[in-house]
Amino acid sequence: MWCRRDAYESLIAELAEQRTKREVAERELALRQQTIEWMRVQINTIQHERTALLARVTGAALAVPTLRPVDGSPLTATAAASTVPTDQFFNKLSSLFEDPGDEAAVAMGATHDEAGAVVYTQ
Repeated sequence: MWCRRDAYESLIAELAEQRTKREVAERELALRQQTIEWMRVQINTIQHERTALLARVTGAALAVPTLRPVDGSPLTATAAASTVPTDQFFNKLSSLFEDPGDEAAVAMGATHDEAGAVVYTQ
């Protein structure tokens, strides 16, 4: 079968253009997959650290939520109960995030100005 030369050349040019687009898309896909893998590792690291701290504060074994690749195991690791005895710092850690109330705050030397900012008097 024969075709005109200009039709043949346009098909060759279009093929080269499509190959270039495919190569660019493959490179972008590889970069995005690397970025997603890096983010997955970072999030899993943070979750393990958070679970270890909570296990140490509460003394209970907690499940670690993790992000896994599609072909990864559905089982997640569980942080075992802390073998290190809890110390005063970790026992009091949860109280750092509790609101002591207005009277206790004034007794500790913390008040608020007109704008609502905290003012420490001690």
